[in-house]
Amino acid sequence: MDLSPCRIILLMRYPDMKPRNTLPAWMSKASASSLQGATVVCLVPVRTDTKWWHDYAMRDEIRLVGGRVRFGRAQSSAPFPSRNHRVQT
Repeated sequence: MDLSPCRIILLMRYPDMKPRNTLPAWMSKASASSLQGATVVCLVPVRTDTKWWHDYAMRDEIRLVGGRVRFGRAQSSAPFPSRNHRVQT
């Protein structure tokens, strides 16, 4: 299926990243969608010590976001550094 007109944005809330196998599955899906022509942007934690980081994030463009992300009226920021990853094929 041609997904070239599609734009996909993945913003995962911290509680949704547990169990730890959830994030690699989403990154795998994001990568597969980009191979079908979609523009995919993912805002995920910087996890340079993980397999999914090297399998998916390191393949494409990476943009680091300074500091820790805070959404809406949250009283605290994310408990991890974040980065913006745009998958381009």
